[in-house]
Amino acid sequence: MAYRDVKRVSTQALWSRRLALFSLQLLILTVILHRFGSLHTPSAINLLAAGLLGTAIALILAIWGGVQIWRRGISGLGSAVAGLFLVLAIFAFPAWNLPKLFLLPTLNDVTTDTRSPPIFEKIAETRDQSANSIIYPGDKFAEEQLLAYPDIQPFVLERPTKVVFELVEDAVRNLDWHVVSKRAPGSDGSPGRIEAEDRTFLLGFTDDIVIRVAGDDSQSRIDVRSASRYGEHDLGRNAGRIRDLFAEIQTSISKAEQVANLRRATRAKSKKKSTPVKPAPDKKPRRVRSKTRDERARRERQRALRIREFRNRVFPELGE
Repeated sequence: MAYRDVKRVSTQALWSRRLALFSLQLLILTVILHRFGSLHTPSAINLLAAGLLGTAIALILAIWGGVQIWRRGISGLGSAVAGLFLVLAIFAFPAWNLPKLFLLPTLNDVTTDTRSPPIFEKIAETRDQSANSIIYPGDKFAEEQLLAYPDIQPFVLERPTKVVFELVEDAVRNLDWHVVSKRAPGSDGSPGRIEAEDRTFLLGFTDDIVIRVAGDDSQSRIDVRSASRYGEHDLGRNAGRIRDLFAEIQTSISKAEQVANLRRATRAKSKKKSTPVKPAPDKKPRRVRSKTRDERARRERQRALRIREFRNRVFPELGE
């Protein structure tokens, strides 16, 4: 019977690679089903938590297996390295957002008007019972928001409410938010309202937005409220969404002003070309009088010369 040398393999390294690969597949499948399918958000959160937990266990097994390989000289280094690489790839996205988790306050509801925030009406009817409350948390959130996001303030424009409401509509359309309900400003002075939904790019979590446009024919005020439907920490996304809306509105205003200035410049240029340039009334007669006087003097000199020449020929004795 032939002797076969079977080298021992690190079990921890093998399971690290297997568990990390399984966790990666679970996370990818969860994101796809939640982002593009019908997977409910609470279920997706639980699956994401399970995937991250499996990734953490895979990290422990990879380190444990590496130590066993180093001390005992057994094989399995490739599996330990592969498991560690997968773990780092999975933890890259959470690590990217880790500073926001510690540096930003634990807020999930941000508004430009903390005293009288816009109220969700239509969206309140569609929210699940497991979602966050639609009632604004109050002074605690207001104080933390003021410290963390002092720039989140109402947007005041010197324009009629109907014009400003149209600007807000265009901005919401350009940002690809899903409009749930819309009500234009009333003739009785009632404010205009837009309720919309926005989903995060990668994970597809839904956030709710309500926009209020109030004012009169000379001035308008835009107030916005953005709230996460699930979760306690928004990682600054709600404040960033309000900034995006105001920046889009300001961009639209700047473009409209540039177009208006270009049209005014074009009209002024065309008007200047179409207006004939008339010479000053005293220039042309003055030139005519000057030419006539010079011509008369030249003729007088020629006449006097002809008379002198004729006299010299006829009466040479008279001399010059």
